[in-house]
Amino acid sequence: MNGSIAYIQRSIDAVTRLVWRDTQALSLLDMTADGFFRSFMAMIVGAPLYAASLSGWRHMEVKFATDAGHKFDPAQLEFGAQDFVLDVARYALLWFAFPVIVLFVLRFLGQTERYSALIISYNWSSIIVMILFNVPLSLFGLGLIAPFATVAMLFTILGFSLYYRFFLAVASLQSGSSTAMAVAAINALLFFYIVLGIDLVAMWLSA
Repeated sequence: MNGSIAYIQRSIDAVTRLVWRDTQALSLLDMTADGFFRSFMAMIVGAPLYAASLSGWRHMEVKFATDAGHKFDPAQLEFGAQDFVLDVARYALLWFAFPVIVLFVLRFLGQTERYSALIISYNWSSIIVMILFNVPLSLFGLGLIAPFATVAMLFTILGFSLYYRFFLAVASLQSGSSTAMAVAAINALLFFYIVLGIDLVAMWLSA
């Protein structure tokens, strides 16, 4: 157990150092075949952060709608089994769609040699990204910042996360900027399409 905690701490420390463009930090990540599969432990570590961000988003949506004059039926605010299933499905897709899609892309580009390194660094870096997005949502939930400031911070973090993912792709793939940009774009587009798709399913089920 202690070994697993130390392993997780070392991996998170590595991707944290990569925030500051320290490419030497890649050597702290377990780049073995076992390390590839163990990097999906980040999915478990990030689950509470994901749950917190969902709560923050829902609180912000309700606040914005209420300020606009919309009145909610108490039943609309209840979190049911259907919501839980859809949120779990969204989380699973966010983790597993990217490794599958990007593998085909890298095969097309003939650059699969560093595929494992890319997924390992991306998986662990997801924790950093989730932490960053939770900061403004938490501050808003506590009433410490206004709605406009919250949205501004979220867009700033979105921009930074796109650059961070781009830099990780450059460092882990050891490729040119065009390949790294394509990988980062795929990651971002998958995120938006998965979130939008699950939201559409939720709307269809509740209709």
